[in-house]
Amino acid sequence: MVAPTTVAFDDDRTLPCRTTPDAAEWFFADADNKAANQKAIADAKALCERCPRRAECLAGALRRDDRYGIFGGYTPTERAAMVRDAKARGQRPEPPVAAKAGSIATARLRTLFDAARQVVEGGGTRRAVSASTGVNLAVLSDVVTVVRWAPDVAGEVESGRMAMAAALRYAKAVAAWAQLNGVAA
Repeated sequence: MVAPTTVAFDDDRTLPCRTTPDAAEWFFADADNKAANQKAIADAKALCERCPRRAECLAGALRRDDRYGIFGGYTPTERAAMVRDAKARGQRPEPPVAAKAGSIATARLRTLFDAARQVVEGGGTRRAVSASTGVNLAVLSDVVTVVRWAPDVAGEVESGRMAMAAALRYAKAVAAWAQLNGVAA
């Protein structure tokens, strides 16, 4: 089984749904049996969040009225609700603004990094910045570690070109080295 794409995407072998082993199985998990397939659905949606063709994929699924599979990060039930809501407003169903703007993941990363910079550059406490921005305190702490100890890779993560987990490992290694050698951030 091949991961879901429209015909126009068939030649693009760089998409996350094409390069991740076993991804095709996640996209066509039985969405009605959420207990058994919750992880597969979440994994498929996570791949969609970082896909540069997400909005196009979702728009195609809405246009074709695909009733199976995850497309553009949405289940058939979620897509049906989009169509129903659009029809109620007398409009054509379209991808949400977040999907059009790049991805929800990219927008969320910007929010996380802006909050971390408030802590690192603005002198705010993690707890206060977490409360004012709504960013989870533990996640904010990880992003602060990256911004403080690995500013050279922070931009790569923020733009979606590097995984946060890899940047965090790197930043923690730099922080540990700095602590062993008495170097301040």
